[in-house]
Amino acid sequence: MNFRKIMLRCAAVLLLSVLTACATPQLLSGHALHNFSFDASRESTGTVVLFYRYGSANEYGLQTEQEDLPQGKSRQGVSVTGDMPVGKDLYVKWRDEATGKVYEETVDLKSRLPFSMDKQQLHFIIEGAQLFVYVISYEPVRDVMSSEEAARIRSTHKTLRQKVFSFKLRNRVIQIYPTKLIDPHLPSQFQK
Repeated sequence: MNFRKIMLRCAAVLLLSVLTACATPQLLSGHALHNFSFDASRESTGTVVLFYRYGSANEYGLQTEQEDLPQGKSRQGVSVTGDMPVGKDLYVKWRDEATGKVYEETVDLKSRLPFSMDKQQLHFIIEGAQLFVYVISYEPVRDVMSSEEAARIRSTHKTLRQKVFSFKLRNRVIQIYPTKLIDPHLPSQFQK
């Protein structure tokens, strides 16, 4: 009897492990269908991205390309989507054009990213000396809203950085760096 109970428990644990791994493919492969993006020319006024690297992958678009290095600056925007490695960190080096000062930041993403990056977007914005990193869901979490409701929500977003929430009004947007900040207009069931 004890042997049977032990075997049933082992089978249940194994089944739960398999179901969890199937639900979150990145656990097995370290990959997920997700997006990495930034658009410094539109969202980070007065800054020039000098170098960036998402994770350790050498895949196109996930870091400053070798041909850009001799020019001393990187592309000022990129959007890469695919089944790609989930980065453990994000490194960005930039120059504030008003002061000429160069900044760099390495963000440890391991403890900040959601359990699964499947169908998520990692997006960063620079505001002066500060880097801000966001996770944005692919799937909408809000119904279509009236233009009046959208305008009311957008009116609360004053800075370029806050306006990242306005770009994706129907999606779940969470700032994960430097501090965690959830869109205050998001329905409560999606604020976790």
